[in-house]
Amino acid sequence: MRLPFHQVDVFTTQQFKGNPLAVFPEGGGLDTATMQAIAREMNLSETTFVEAAKRPDCDFAVRIFTPGTELPFAGHPTIGTSFVLDQLGRLPADDFTFEMKAAPIPVRRECDAQRYWMTPPAAKPARTFAATATIAQALGLPVEALCGKIALFENGLHFFCVPLDSRASVDAAAPNRPMLAEATALDANQFDVVVFHYHAGHAYSRMLAHPASGITEDPATGSSVAPLVATLRESALLEAEARELTVEQGAKMGRRSTLHVHLGPPLLVGGGAVAVFESSLTL
Repeated sequence: MRLPFHQVDVFTTQQFKGNPLAVFPEGGGLDTATMQAIAREMNLSETTFVEAAKRPDCDFAVRIFTPGTELPFAGHPTIGTSFVLDQLGRLPADDFTFEMKAAPIPVRRECDAQRYWMTPPAAKPARTFAATATIAQALGLPVEALCGKIALFENGLHFFCVPLDSRASVDAAAPNRPMLAEATALDANQFDVVVFHYHAGHAYSRMLAHPASGITEDPATGSSVAPLVATLRESALLEAEARELTVEQGAKMGRRSTLHVHLGPPLLVGGGAVAVFESSLTL
């Protein structure tokens, strides 16, 4: 059995930047264990498998795997899978919907800008935390680096969002999971840590992944955008007149990514992708 796949770089217009993604456009018929094994073999942040949708209001079903686990939703797999299906001529229209485990995810193709816009699940607040010295220490930072409310949000995934005072602080952050668990009274192995600095419509961000994902850091995390924006609003850091912003991620990894955001409502996350190579896997 030969399975074709496409590797693309997402949230970039330049090869070898952005976030790599493997897309298997003919993923129907594979069982979960095989999908997980393939994702582990690909060893990228995520790998997607496209299947026939079961819901009548969706055009495709998409399953998403990191090297360590399946995700109910993720942003760069949504954008990258849209790009591959578009290149294959399989999109039914400019507006289409992916069936994912978290929820149906609407996507719109913007042809002129070669960009795809997704509507992510809403970020639901779980907990907020004061900026304390113990949390700062758990992040490897001085308490002066914390500059707003710290918040845990859920949108199919869990993100612990921390606004910081500078890009240098973002680059210096190094979460210590046991210390973070003690500082927050949470299971720190169950959420991703998003540290970011915001100024004048631009957020500089890093996402440090939870251990079960099988990765340490993600070059571009579209699913973290709604929690990041919600944290900005919770901390009164977002300008009242703001209608859009950009998120820069992956720079420290050498894979600079740009995520475009319409603040809505509804909130939209957009970006493009570039093809890297096509191949096939033999089972």
